[in-house]
Amino acid sequence: MLGVASCSKRNTYYAPI
Repeated sequence: MLGVASCSKRNTYYAPI
C-alpha cells in the first residue's frame, strides 16, 4: 500500500508502505 494514513493518539503521520 502506498501512503497509508496512520492516526496515532499523539501525532498523525503518513506511512508509505
